[in-house]
Amino acid sequence: MEKKSVVVIGAGSTGAATIRDLSMRGIDAVLLERGDLCSGTTGKCHGMLHSGGRYVPQDKEGASECIRETKILFKIAPHLIEVTGGMFVGFEEDEKADPNFKDKKLQGCKECGIPVEEISVKKALEIEPSLSPEITSALWIPDEGSLHEFHFVCYMCLDAKRHGADIRPYNEVLEILRDGKTVTGVRVKDHIKDRIYEIRSEAIISASGPWAGKIAKMAGANVPINPTPGVMVVVNRRVVNHVINRLRKATDGDIILPHHTTAIIGTTSWPVDDPDKLPTPKDHVERMIKDGTRMIPIVEKCRLLRAYSAARPLIGLKDVPGRDISRTFEAFDHEKIDGIKGFITITGGKMCTARAMAEAAVNLACNKLGIRAECTTDKEPIIGYDEEIDVAKLSEEYGLVKLYTQRAVDRLGPLTRKALDPIKSAPYRGCWLCTDEFVTRAEIEYAVKNLWGHYIYDIRRRTRQSMGTCRGGTCSHVVAGIQVEEFNWDPVDVHADLMSILKLRWAGDKLLLWGDNLRQYKLNEAIYSCLGNYDKLGKGLPFSMPVFGELPW
Repeated sequence: MEKKSVVVIGAGSTGAATIRDLSMRGIDAVLLERGDLCSGTTGKCHGMLHSGGRYVPQDKEGASECIRETKILFKIAPHLIEVTGGMFVGFEEDEKADPNFKDKKLQGCKECGIPVEEISVKKALEIEPSLSPEITSALWIPDEGSLHEFHFVCYMCLDAKRHGADIRPYNEVLEILRDGKTVTGVRVKDHIKDRIYEIRSEAIISASGPWAGKIAKMAGANVPINPTPGVMVVVNRRVVNHVINRLRKATDGDIILPHHTTAIIGTTSWPVDDPDKLPTPKDHVERMIKDGTRMIPIVEKCRLLRAYSAARPLIGLKDVPGRDISRTFEAFDHEKIDGIKGFITITGGKMCTARAMAEAAVNLACNKLGIRAECTTDKEPIIGYDEEIDVAKLSEEYGLVKLYTQRAVDRLGPLTRKALDPIKSAPYRGCWLCTDEFVTRAEIEYAVKNLWGHYIYDIRRRTRQSMGTCRGGTCSHVVAGIQVEEFNWDPVDVHADLMSILKLRWAGDKLLLWGDNLRQYKLNEAIYSCLGNYDKLGKGLPFSMPVFGELPW
């Protein structure tokens, strides 16, 4: 039986920040996640690095937390952030609905310490030419951007591993073990090795986002969590270079922001009972397209790549509308609340406040364990911070076109050199397998060997393979071949894994199948039916990845 001082449940941004904090304080800890790293709410968010401007004036506490932590991230993780700046733009109908909203927004930003400047419509259109010429007002907020969500989680896990932490994706907590009113450890299912084992621990920190209520029940505790999903739509072009918000009270369809080579329109809001059962309503998708086009007219002429939903972990009562619930976070000491010793829940908040959330949870754990260790995560840069990248030099060194090298750097940052190193001894590893995102074979192999990648869907999350316009039609089967050739997977398992990613692609594509989207889908269907017999073979193949909740098809 294994022993750890602390078990952390959930490998989203909060869980990753928590295991990093624990390890940097010298505490022996393990991070358990039932699926892949960053496969829950964090991995399905739009990646916006919030200044907090969106939440003033209605939620000053949440807004203040956002700007404070965003400024810290600028210092400790600049290599994981694309600082774009952001705008709030108003239309005539917005001003008619609330003539004083702009002034309230300016005053709220001032009170929360959020830099903001009112600019002319002409200036706004110069900054972002794709904006609708019908806007009537604009505010400029420099401290906004795009936080690369998977790499944010992955780099924090790499940092934690460097400090001695144990990171275990696909290890699901089946039971929280107790001795009376004291938690003593967890019973775990390892989905990769197909085994069940136990870990004894002195404390458990649940960082499970909208699943916090479910995990708390395992310990005999309660968390007032309100899972609130939102629908997002991915556009095949980077139609904006800045974060664009509507200048009105937060509502549906009022954000569009750049995300790597694409743009994301978001989002809606409605309550659900179970975060494992998230529909993607067609009318929500249509609303996102309509509202996105209102702000950025060129959206109407773009290909729509994917529609999906993710649940926010809002703390609040079920009968309170999601838009009215604060985006602040809370660390629950279940010994005080429920009489359960050694069990802590940290939830609520935003991705950008994950570091502060972790600090609050670990401070609480240290007090319970009698450990005196200062938090330094607000000062110590995340691994890779100090590694300079010369794209031209890398291109020459590895014999790659500069554009391809730049794309690798955009995805992997300071890990790029380590990922591309095998090309020196085996030049064929420099060939790119994904013709949309220009992903090399070397990156695919690195993701499996060093970044906890296992299934093809995991590789996609690490490298952006299959995230382009072909939707995996020309590259997923090549990655499947690498699984057999390089990692000795059984061909039967590889077929099942390939079928799984095709089904997952379908789940995100099915609500957008018209025009060119439908033509692309039928082309992919023909490729896999004619070349791989998957229209018949697929019906008998199991789903390779662990399944949680309802499959979305």
